[in-house]
Order: sequence, then C-alpha cells, then structure tokens
Amino acid sequence: NTFGSNWMPMDHQFVEQFGIDVLSGRSFDRSDYHTNGGEVNTALLNQSALKLFKFETPEDAIGGSVIVKNSGREYRIVGVVSDFHQRTLKENIEPIIFFPFHDNSHFITVKFVEGMEKETIALAQEEFAKFYPGNYFDYLFLEEYFDANYQSDQTIGVMSAGLTVIAIILAVLGLYGLVLVTLQKRTKEIGIRKVLGANVGQLLSRFGRQFVLLIAIASIIGIPLSSFVIRSFLQDYSYSIGVEWWVILVSAVIMLGLCALTVLLQTNRIAKNNPVESLRYE
Repeated sequence: NTFGSNWMPMDHQFVEQFGIDVLSGRSFDRSDYHTNGGEVNTALLNQSALKLFKFETPEDAIGGSVIVKNSGREYRIVGVVSDFHQRTLKENIEPIIFFPFHDNSHFITVKFVEGMEKETIALAQEEFAKFYPGNYFDYLFLEEYFDANYQSDQTIGVMSAGLTVIAIILAVLGLYGLVLVTLQKRTKEIGIRKVLGANVGQLLSRFGRQFVLLIAIASIIGIPLSSFVIRSFLQDYSYSIGVEWWVILVSAVIMLGLCALTVLLQTNRIAKNNPVESLRYE
C-alpha cells in the first residue's frame, strides 16, 4: 500500500538526547550512517506511523521495510519510538519516518548543565567557528521557543482570570446592594412579621426566595454560555482537558451560597432591631 508520511533526519544521539522511548528494536547507531546517502538503508517509525502501516504491535514492525516512492529505495525498519510533540498542542502528532541522514541545514542541539548557559554558548560558538569560519552564529533555547508558542494563550489566561475576579466582585457588590435596598423597603413588613412570631429562619426563607430565583435564572443562562465559550477555546487544541460539568455546577452553587449569606446577614441585622423601631421606619 502507498501512504503519505512526513520524514525527518536524525543522528544516533537524537533519541537519547530528547528522552524519547524506544518501544521496540533499537535506535540508530554510528553504523547506520554513511557519507554516501545512497548507502543508508535503515529507518525508524513513530507510533503514529506504526498505525499507518497497519502493524499491530511495535515488535511486528521490526524487520519490515519502507519503500520511498520517489526514489524507489527500500529502508529496513530497525526500531519504533514513542510519539512526541514537535509542534504545538493545537496540532495532531503526525506519522513520521526517521532516517539516519546528516544534514547541515537543520539545527544542532546541545544539552547543557543548568547554570552553565554562558559557558556552553561560548564553547558552542568556538566549535562552530572551527567548522564554519566566517558564518553567522545564532542560537535559541528550546524551552523558550516552545513557550513563545503559548504566549498569546498565557496572556488570554491572565486577562481572563483578572476579568473574572472583577466580574465576581461587581456581581457580589451588586447583589449586596440589591438585597440591601429591597430589605430596607420592606423593613416595616419584617417588623410586623417579627411581632407576629416569625423567626430569622422564616424571614430568610420569605425574603431570600426571590434572590435565589434570580441567581437560578442567571445560572440557567450563564452555564450553557460559559460552557460554549470554554469548549470553543479548547477546540483549537488537538490535546486539551475536558470541561467537567461539576466545575460549572460548583461555581453556580458558590454564587447561590453568596446570595444566601448576603440575605442572611441583612435580614438578621434588620430582624434583630426592635420591632417598634422597624414599624416606625419610613
């Protein structure tokens, strides 16, 4: 069968350098490389390529062959390595065939001991100048390179967190003001009900019901909307967390709790007043 797949050159230290697991067979060694590229005859597959070639297990692939359509050359599969991310988490891991080719047009990776960055860069620049005299030397840190891919997402995360805190504060202040104004207008009613024997629990049930209803209506509107926004953001990622229903439910319960607490505090404050004073309230 004919399949389309990416290919990638690597040296015999690449797998070890990046901590990639060898699932079966072996990685490349020095004997796989030749100064004449036409004599190279070995290849590695990643897990995704394993599925593409219909091998049931990594062990089944060992000894198999890959034929490159353009050149007609055949390469013997000597190992299978685990999938790893070369790009951002917004993209799927693609099938890759690895060949033991040396290519000066690609990056040279250097592993160094933490805290020895300056010394390592100086040494790398010195060695680079020996092989490529007069050429421009440039470098980057792989961790910083990958972090840059998520800079916009991190900025959105920080802004969203800040706006969420502000929205919660405004919502709580608005709820507090609404409860305060409503109960102040019904101070006489609270006083009459207290004279007739109503306790704080009954008053809370009586006057808190409408606010709980408002929170419930807001939750019915807000929960599907927030779920849609979160899912829309996450669908850009091929690999992402799921949106658990209980997270949104807990948020709604917290808002209901804040509502109940606010009503309780204000009702309790007014209910503790002398009923005569409440009846005199204008």
